[in-house]
Amino acid sequence: MLVLPRLLLVALLVSGAVGCASWDPPSEGAFELPTPRMSPDSVILEIAFVRVPVDGENDFQELWNEVDEQQLANEDRRRLGSNGFRAGVIGARLPEIVRGLLAKADSPFELSGANGILSEDIFQSRRRLPVRAGQPAKIVAVPKERPQIAVLQNDEGYVRGLEFSQAQGVFVLHAFPLGDGRVRIQLTPTIEHGQLRNQYVGGDQSFMLQAGRDTHEFTELRLENLLSPGQTLVVTKTADEKGLGSHFFAGDAATSSSGSLMLIRLAQTQQDDLFSLEYDPLASDSSAEPIP
Repeated sequence: MLVLPRLLLVALLVSGAVGCASWDPPSEGAFELPTPRMSPDSVILEIAFVRVPVDGENDFQELWNEVDEQQLANEDRRRLGSNGFRAGVIGARLPEIVRGLLAKADSPFELSGANGILSEDIFQSRRRLPVRAGQPAKIVAVPKERPQIAVLQNDEGYVRGLEFSQAQGVFVLHAFPLGDGRVRIQLTPTIEHGQLRNQYVGGDQSFMLQAGRDTHEFTELRLENLLSPGQTLVVTKTADEKGLGSHFFAGDAATSSSGSLMLIRLAQTQQDDLFSLEYDPLASDSSAEPIP
């Protein structure tokens, strides 16, 4: 006669045990997925844009006392300057003025996809960008598309006018790691323009259909420079606004900005032991500081 109550009691105990079950902590030696590894030919770049306030123009000019413009060839500096661009390299320690500008636009770093930065607000998009050797990555320099962009280009003293509709300025970046830990950075100012349409893009012995717009690459204004781990490439416009540089780094009356500054820092490379796979540039106390 007691069999049925006993069976009911056992059933209740079993159901209670199932309802309260939880995952046991993994024992030592349990199987774990391997840590993702970077491709041997890839590097990590930290990229940030900051606004230069109108009332900080004098401080901004003093910044260039701490930027090494001599790392660019004289001919490259002359050609870039005549078209409104100014560029140089900062060492491992960022100048206080740059740190202050970055602090005003404080935002955490995000890992961007391998195809580059495609952000609506470049001033709130400080990214870590993984780049494969020789593969293009796109950095948006002009946040919003403009109905019309007219450019006066100075080519060896000959000035010509170019006009683009529904246009937006971007930089096409290529990185080429060297065996000694340095990376050759190639930066090409480019205008994307016109209607979005399907295009055939060449790949590894194949073609893919992608949506895109027409592009005009200013290859004669391509900037090339070697960066060592921790160094930062600085690019902005010249004090006298002119040419393509004035479009890429223009001021903004709504934000009391006299222009903008682009920072590209070499944060990690597979060819240098200083930056191992576990290196976290935001937490490290290394002399090669990250963009804060």
